Amino acid sequence: MTIDFSFLVPSTGRAEGLDRVLSALPAALGRRTFELLGACPAADAATRAVFAAHGARVVLDDAPFKGSLGGFSWPGALQALLEAAQGRWFCYGSDDVLFPRDALSGAMTVAALLGAAGVSLGQVERWPGRPDRGPFAMRSLNRPMVNYGVLSRDAALAAGGFDTWYDFYAADWDLCLRIQAAGGVLVEVPDVAVLHEVVEDGARSEADRRRDADEIRYADRWLAHPFARTTNNLSSVVPKPQMRAQLYALLPTFVARGKAQAAAEGSDWDAQVARALEEFPEWETVRWISSAGRGR
Repeated sequence: MTIDFSFLVPSTGRAEGLDRVLSALPAALGRRTFELLGACPAADAATRAVFAAHGARVVLDDAPFKGSLGGFSWPGALQALLEAAQGRWFCYGSDDVLFPRDALSGAMTVAALLGAAGVSLGQVERWPGRPDRGPFAMRSLNRPMVNYGVLSRDAALAAGGFDTWYDFYAADWDLCLRIQAAGGVLVEVPDVAVLHEVVEDGARSEADRRRDADEIRYADRWLAHPFARTTNNLSSVVPKPQMRAQLYALLPTFVARGKAQAAAEGSDWDAQVARALEEFPEWETVRWISSAGRGR
């Protein structure tokens, strides 16, 4: 059976949050087939139990994935999971990032229609002790997060996957820039936002400590590169109206790319658009794609 999507989840110490994320996953994927691949330290019985309850295909021991500063190395675990994955598309799952209904199935649909190597979705944050959610935000494509969208597995592997030179942070930014530098297209889609339920605990404190060195590595490699257009800001976001205008301006080019890819694969692009309009009637991006495909 063909697998549409692989959800790669390194996690430890947050079993309750992980269970919420994995419970929401089927609704986010709709009718798409998927697999779950998990990694956690061997001693974390609670996390392993959650993976087992949700049918994780692979659970990896932490022994090969120790970071240079101590602790679990996310890039090392993610690369091992990526190499084991079988889905056409993937993202990595965080134990505090929830995808709403149809978010991932819609992202895969848009990516296929535009011949893109990936789609980045919007994000909103909710912090502890605050009942309200933060404002909608879109990360620029030189600072994308692979847990906020989908990527082509083939494109990621061709670009070398997650670079284990990083200890904890920035490996997803680095991968997305390498995909773009190789000619792949990533598209920002504002129709859906993931919910980042920020957790302030010991794991977050460790993450803050470990990411500084990775941000320096990332900056050394990319800030002078033409694909890293927003310099000196490692958490760049794009205002929603600006992002929409940019996407709309580029749609004719993206649609032409998607039609060419569909023709090469022997598939009917117009039929795919018609199905997408039925499946995602509220997605403005799908309506724009339909109009651009008709030359309007």
